[in-house]
Amino acid sequence: MDLWYPPDEIIANKGDLIVFQRHLKKMPYLHYAVCTVSPAANPQAIVDQNGDRITVGVDTPQLLIFTQIVEKTIRNQCNEHGGRVNNLDEAARAKDLFPLPPDVIVERARQFLRQRLIYNVFTKNCEHFATKCRYEEGFSLQVSVHTEVYWDMESIHLQLIRTEHSPLPSLLISFGIIWTDVAHGIDWALSVRYTDCQDVPQNI
Repeated sequence: MDLWYPPDEIIANKGDLIVFQRHLKKMPYLHYAVCTVSPAANPQAIVDQNGDRITVGVDTPQLLIFTQIVEKTIRNQCNEHGGRVNNLDEAARAKDLFPLPPDVIVERARQFLRQRLIYNVFTKNCEHFATKCRYEEGFSLQVSVHTEVYWDMESIHLQLIRTEHSPLPSLLISFGIIWTDVAHGIDWALSVRYTDCQDVPQNI
């Protein structure tokens, strides 16, 4: 059983990945960030409290499309569900990936600070960013674990879009199914919103 800790009990070192529990529409998911310890503006700063250590990661997406890379303290990232260090070592080794030196991980994370990026839950989410900084190659277990579920959902959506004659019912039905699995429906929802009832989204 995984243990989750309040901010001052999360022992994270430079280059570690920290995972925080989140909920969206009552659906749980995990948010990942890179621990840099000190802020980019003052990299030599000494941070005494664990909860005041700095992380770099993907900010909450705007309109589910745009995001930016930001600095936040562990304390700011934590909610009542807490967080913990999870470097995803086993998953990385399975992919023959090994961690870069801590200073390199931090440098890679900081180079994207305040840049506006396109967010994609399947290929460019917070877990992709954090693992790419640490291992040079980004991956997301949250996406991989539910790949089969996602494809099942895609088949359902394709059928709905092809058989419905009115765009409005098609959109409403699609959104209803999508929100039952937020982690894999966001990108699909955006596709459906901008397509005609007779068209199948091409960017999935």
